[in-house]
Order: sequence, then C-alpha cells, then structure tokens
Amino acid sequence: VDRVLTMSANAGDKKYNLTPVHKRFDKDAMRFVGEHENTVLEVQRLSARYKQQGPYITSAAKDVQVLDVDRRSRREIDRVPQMEAPYVPNETSFRRLPKNFRIPVEQELQVLYPQPTKMEMVYDEANCVDHDGANIDDEPPPIRFWKVFPPNYDPNKAYPHMVILSDGVGTKEDFADVLANFFERPALTPGREEQQWVLFGPEIASKRSWKMPNEAVVAHFCDWVVDNFNVEHGRCHLFGKGYGAYAALQTCLEQKNVAISCTAILGRSGTPFRVMSNAQEKVKNLQGVHTLMYVPGRLKSQDWVYKFKFMMDYGEVKPAMRCIHFAEVSDHQIYYAINPYEFWNHMRFFRQHNNRMLTEEELNGAA
Repeated sequence: VDRVLTMSANAGDKKYNLTPVHKRFDKDAMRFVGEHENTVLEVQRLSARYKQQGPYITSAAKDVQVLDVDRRSRREIDRVPQMEAPYVPNETSFRRLPKNFRIPVEQELQVLYPQPTKMEMVYDEANCVDHDGANIDDEPPPIRFWKVFPPNYDPNKAYPHMVILSDGVGTKEDFADVLANFFERPALTPGREEQQWVLFGPEIASKRSWKMPNEAVVAHFCDWVVDNFNVEHGRCHLFGKGYGAYAALQTCLEQKNVAISCTAILGRSGTPFRVMSNAQEKVKNLQGVHTLMYVPGRLKSQDWVYKFKFMMDYGEVKPAMRCIHFAEVSDHQIYYAINPYEFWNHMRFFRQHNNRMLTEEELNGAA
C-alpha cells in the first residue's frame, strides 16, 4: 500500500488527505518461511511447552523454558495439568428399623449370659509377647487364641484373616459369644463361607484397656498372624465389639499398616475408655485403612463418635470413614440390626480396594 488514508479536522470541517508513505518495506530483506520450517518450529514450541524434567507431572523443579523470547519468565511456563480427585467424606447413614420390626428384649439380656457356639474353634498359642521389664530372664507367656477355618481350608492358599476383639477380657467364651450372635447366624454364614474368611479370637483383655494400653499387643499379634499364616494382601482385618471396637480403633490410630480395614461395633459406652493424646497427628496413621463404624442409637454419650469422624474428615483421611447409626437399637441388639448382605459387600470392597501406606524407609529401600 503506497498511500494511507488520514483524517484531519479543521475548524469543525472534516477534510480527508491522501499522503504518501515515507517508510517503505525492503523486499530484498523479506524471506518467506517454508512449510517444512513452519512444521519444525511448531513441533519445537509444542515439545518445549509440554516437556518437563521434574519427577512429577506438576513438578516445579527443572522446568524446560520455552523457545519464545517473550515467554521466558517463570510465571509463563505452562505445565501439564494433573487432575486431583477432591476429598469427599461419607455422610453418616442414619437408619431406623422397619415399621413393624422389633428386636426382642431377650437379645439385649444376652450380654449378661455369653452364648455358646457350634462352630469348631481350634486352640493355638502365639509367641509374640515382649519380655517383662521386671523379669527380663523369664520367658514371656504366649498369647492364647482360638481360630475358625472356612470349609476346605488349604494352608497353601491365601485367605482373608480377621482378628476379632470381644467386649470382655478375650476368653474363649467371649469369642464364642461373638460367633454365636453374629458370624454363626444363618443370615451371615453364606457370605462368610463364600468369601472364605479365617477368624481369630486372641485372649486380649479389651475391657481392661483403660488401665493397660494394649494397642502394641494387638499390633504384634496381627504381625504374628501375617508371618505364620498365608494372609491375603499381607495384612489382617480388625473387628471389634464394644470395648474391643475402641481397642481396634486405638490400634489403627497408634500403629501404621496394621490392618486393611477396621470394623467397630460400638457397645454400651459411647466414649472411649482412655483419652487420646495428640490424636490430630496420629489420625494420619489411618491413611489407607477402611474404617466402618456401627453406632447404636441408645448410647449414654455419642459426641465422641462424631468428633472422631470429624477429625478424620478434617484431616482428609482416605478412604473416608463410613458410619452407620441405628435408632432405637441398644447395645447387644446391634448385632441383629446390621444388614448381613451389606456387611459382606463392605468386606469384599475392602479386600478389593486395599492400599498400603509406604514409609520413607521402604521407598529408599525399593530404590
């Protein structure tokens, strides 16, 4: 274009003038970019835009700067976006029994009279107790426990193992009471035999845990089971009733990588037997542990249950805690209020989606 249209205003009268352009382009200095060169430049831009040398996709270290001079500043570096799954806590499932369904009062009185079981319990001993500090030379007594095997048990095959902590002092009668009221019932037997669960009942006094902390004892027993039996995924599942439920929760809170899942069926007391120390930091140990809590509606105090759940949700512990609250259900009646199909579906889900929290030492050892 040799001329430019310019506009000037003179005393309100618009007048248009065509003036020549003083600065012309030098045609000898111009060079057209070929198709091959244009493709090479575009590929270089794309490779520089999406290439990173850091250890992660969103790494901020050792980023390769783009070739464009105008976009060399740090804030202009484009990174490949990594989708982060938002933390979604599970809502508490508040449930009421069916309209005309009533649990007999006799089942509530069964807590005073332990029920016998027809399941075959095999006696065994676990040498996993530390020496006594007062008598270091004496050999420590082993932990007595009883185990129940599924039909057609094969020691060379991996089975899911469940460690059951009763509401009492962990005797044979306490373990038999849990089996009679829950695992032996016709509604739960098919699911247990289909998934082929191995049940362990150690003689650990959960009822006296307020005076003698036994979280480390439970963790030692779980590790002993993993070392001496063919345990699926290399970790056990914890199941507790009443005081045993608080002992199972305390064990997963104090120790890392003890169990895949922790099922807590609360009992008469709605508060723990011992105040937790520095629980906000210890709740990180529950990362990777599926926590399922059944809460009866008629508790003396229920605030601790939801404080514990809020503490896990606030710390964004994954997997999120599952809490099922039954209304008009007393202590021992909660055994019969649990949906057996839902319970075994939870157990199958916990087995399929198990993730183990790796420590820094394990990562360095693997490297």
